[in-house]
Amino acid sequence: MPAPNHFDGTGDYGTGKISALHTDLLANSDFYTAAPVAEIGNSFGSVMDLNLRSGNKKNYEHSARLSVLGLDITSEGPIDRERGSSYIVSYRYGLTKLANDLGISILEGDQADYQDLYFKLNYPVGKRGNISVWGLGLWDHGYMPVDGVDQDDWEGILYDQEDWFDRVNTLMGGVTYVQKFGEGWNLRANLAAAHRHYMARDGYYMFSTTGDTLNVHNRQNVAWGPMTPYASMDNKTLWLTAAAAVQKRFTENYLQKFGLQLRSISYNQSLKRADNIYSGFLKTLAEGNALGWQLDMYDDNNFRYQYWTFNAGLHLQFWSLASDCDLQPRLSAEWHPADGHTFSVGLGRTSRIENMETLLAATGNRDLKMVRSNQAVMSYKWHPRHELCFTIEAWGEYLTNVPVSPTGTFCIFNRRLFYTNEALVSEGHARNVGVGVNVEHYMTQGYYFLVNATLFSSEYRAIDKVWRPTLYDRGWAVNAVGGKEWVLGAKKTLSVNIAGTMMGGLRATPFDEAASAANYAAGIPYCAYQEDKAMSLRTGVVSDLSFNISYRINAKKASHIIGLDFMNVLANEEPFQDFYNYVTHKPMSVMTCYSIPNFSYTLEF
Repeated sequence: MPAPNHFDGTGDYGTGKISALHTDLLANSDFYTAAPVAEIGNSFGSVMDLNLRSGNKKNYEHSARLSVLGLDITSEGPIDRERGSSYIVSYRYGLTKLANDLGISILEGDQADYQDLYFKLNYPVGKRGNISVWGLGLWDHGYMPVDGVDQDDWEGILYDQEDWFDRVNTLMGGVTYVQKFGEGWNLRANLAAAHRHYMARDGYYMFSTTGDTLNVHNRQNVAWGPMTPYASMDNKTLWLTAAAAVQKRFTENYLQKFGLQLRSISYNQSLKRADNIYSGFLKTLAEGNALGWQLDMYDDNNFRYQYWTFNAGLHLQFWSLASDCDLQPRLSAEWHPADGHTFSVGLGRTSRIENMETLLAATGNRDLKMVRSNQAVMSYKWHPRHELCFTIEAWGEYLTNVPVSPTGTFCIFNRRLFYTNEALVSEGHARNVGVGVNVEHYMTQGYYFLVNATLFSSEYRAIDKVWRPTLYDRGWAVNAVGGKEWVLGAKKTLSVNIAGTMMGGLRATPFDEAASAANYAAGIPYCAYQEDKAMSLRTGVVSDLSFNISYRINAKKASHIIGLDFMNVLANEEPFQDFYNYVTHKPMSVMTCYSIPNFSYTLEF
């Protein structure tokens, strides 16, 4: 299924801004840092395997949360208490424009309004079976209105004149059937479908009298003209998935699991762009449709022997568009020499297909092979007490078949725009190495904390066979989070949580100032770069500090929670997009910042 994130792929490539699955909906979930079990496919190693919880089978529970950023409503309870069936349903409406109008959020002019609706129905079947039906809908609308009044705040870049919007509507759902048989046999079968419609439009406001480009002299006294379209994109994706897995515990120490998954991906798109910001005539850059089939088969074996645990398996992945097949071995081992001490090692290979929009972006991209990732990870974990854990982990990864430009230094891993029309070949390589240290105190005695420090390197090799840093080669990162609860009497609780992050900056390529000036003069809103020095610069250090304070009052039939969530208290910024500045006559980076104080009131009953 597509990622359950709002605004997936609308800003930075391949990411979303807000999770559609808030914590009230999640059950225990697993996180694989590298070399995952053979069951996992179509990934680069690190995987968050999310599990969605079922509703309360015995009692009805409801909650409503009103905040600066919108409204959340959740309800759950039994459908039939005697049979053990249940439901859970949740709806959220987010409205960042309201926060901006109230003057209590900083979103740099960008708006991101969203809605989501989730439900899960759970029905026991007989004594040992269960069937669940679930669905999730996401409706997103992002836009940036041109501020034609407060022009004194303009910095002298085309970004000030830009007018864009995007819509992402995603529907997904499925049916899961689980059956336990005798003698340790278990069956799990899934049918699922998802549809995603993505629309985006980008344009610039020109001037009606002379048609001149905006400059420091005429920006205050030239009449506005209509918005001139510059780019548009419209694509639709339909995923259909069928999967089945059979598990058998042969002995207390040996468990085997094997399964298969067949997924079809139907995709069509239309990508258009004008030659410059003045023409208004959109030319087709990429248009077409495709139907791809992905087949995954796996066999996973888990052995336990005294102080050892072994996991060994094979995963076979096939992709129809490129007629590409990859057999992936997976092997991991854990050793528990004494209470509280665990050593582990993992080796594995994974593969992942490229996004369909990239495969249809240019002639020949349909033949891009799956990217192969070969991984190794080692870790040591120590529990001096049951609530305290120290972990040190080292990893390495080598990737092949990475899509790169056949002539330049471009690599798909460095893409940031929401669209591309690059012609690519599967001849790039990449490598990642790092080491991380983690200290965690689980929630006991009313408090918890987690501190993590990581050193890492991320590089790629383009068609010229030169190793360079990737865009996200930040080099280091430090994270810390902690919280404390105070019980104030029999019915009141005060909770404080703080999270901080500091990391190295993104990598960047030096501007080509002469070519950037020529682009601006020609009405091309993109800066030019010194490609022979790709990713040779680093932006500034990034830091973030956020906190949450909540006060809970438990009454007889209801609970009241008053809270404040403040994201990015220091309002720190990071580079977002590059434009040519017509005042300084130099290219520059537009900074972006999300700093949101979100006051809320929650009623649980």
